[in-house]
Amino acid sequence: MEDYILEVVYSMQWSLAISNSEQLNDEEVMLPGYLKQSSPIISAAMDTVWAVLTINQWDSLISKSCERSMEFGELWAMTLKCLIEKFKKYEAGQELKVIHICKTDRFDILTEESVGTLKVLIPYLQQNDISMILDIHTAKLITSPQENITEIHGCLGALCVIHTCLLSLTKVTEVAILEAISDWKDFDIFLFSRKVEDVGCKVLFLNVEVIRFLSVTVQKIPRSLSAQTWDFILCSLVEWIQSITDSITDEGNSIYFKVFCAEISNLIHAIVTLLEDENASKAALISPDLISEWKEFFSPGIFTAFLPLFFKFTNSLDQNLISVSDHLLLQSVCRAACCAPCELLQQVELKPRLVPSCTIPDVLQTVMNHLMGMLQSKVRPIQLAAYKILAKLMSLLPEYDKGRSDVANTDETGETNVPLPEMLKEAIISSTFYLESVLEDVPVVEGSICKFLQAEWSC
Repeated sequence: MEDYILEVVYSMQWSLAISNSEQLNDEEVMLPGYLKQSSPIISAAMDTVWAVLTINQWDSLISKSCERSMEFGELWAMTLKCLIEKFKKYEAGQELKVIHICKTDRFDILTEESVGTLKVLIPYLQQNDISMILDIHTAKLITSPQENITEIHGCLGALCVIHTCLLSLTKVTEVAILEAISDWKDFDIFLFSRKVEDVGCKVLFLNVEVIRFLSVTVQKIPRSLSAQTWDFILCSLVEWIQSITDSITDEGNSIYFKVFCAEISNLIHAIVTLLEDENASKAALISPDLISEWKEFFSPGIFTAFLPLFFKFTNSLDQNLISVSDHLLLQSVCRAACCAPCELLQQVELKPRLVPSCTIPDVLQTVMNHLMGMLQSKVRPIQLAAYKILAKLMSLLPEYDKGRSDVANTDETGETNVPLPEMLKEAIISSTFYLESVLEDVPVVEGSICKFLQAEWSC
């Protein structure tokens, strides 16, 4: 019985993994036909099973799942996570006994399987236990010899666990590994201005884990970052973006490359969110000198290189064949691109797309025309990014409307209205059909005019 349940849950995790979805009954999930039909039935059947399991059965199920995760890793770690979440839902308040394995010596020497298992179990530990695990692996990372930096049983595995601990801790003041990480640049380990395909998987994964660690550090403990550490983070980010530029190809890139790009994009977003927000930067005690360096040097350097990559990613993908890895990459890249300042958006060099007799400068017009086309993309992250970036750029248009008084109209209130740019008008007209489809079944009551200062006006 228990083995059967484990296999069913495992198959459900496989379905979720290949569809990049959180719900198997989601109508938009692209699954093979037999899975599309059977998944809702299996999910409903399992809901009845969870409700009748005893505590002993839960303990046995989770324990077996943990053992398989420790032995085989991969989807068995996801299966363990699913079972723990169901246990917490159906047996709220009961002790989760399997987490005591974290306090044993089974994790003294890390493997890919044990790291995956730890990443599942750590969020369910008490804060003191998480802090203890953080201290153990911090010490392991600092004391590991050079030859173990890229090994899972050395710095690479320790960094994975430290990252998970930081995400799970509600209060953390400092992590004493930043200096050790910055010293790794002397060992030619970082992927600085080098092609991704020129390094092995271990080196690439180490870079990915360092980027993830820096992202969570910027988000959760920016006060602990010294001026020297900030220089390391920002200079490294510029170098990593150059590596993407050197590595991207028109024929498509590996999933490892996509993970690397996605994590760099997440780091860009984390840094911009902190340094561009006056309140957040003050709360983090960010120095005015760092803010000045960011705006004058690092932000232009980063986005001048990153924005062409954003347009290349979005334009080169076949929107009818978007894979799970493509979708996850686009989520991160598009979110980072939305952080770009207006003045840098106007400087992106793209293939010209111009409309005759338009008063908008050619470069800005080209960027906006590219974004107008992206508004109709079938990929949600691309749509949202195009909308958010266009919303920024629209504030620049009134400056170029001053010479269009000959086509301006004056309404009954005396306000002067200038016609929309042709490119924007075409985008609105082309999307009218979709708007009508969305609003087709929305009931609209009879309209009436509310005059100023009448009773209806204040309702």
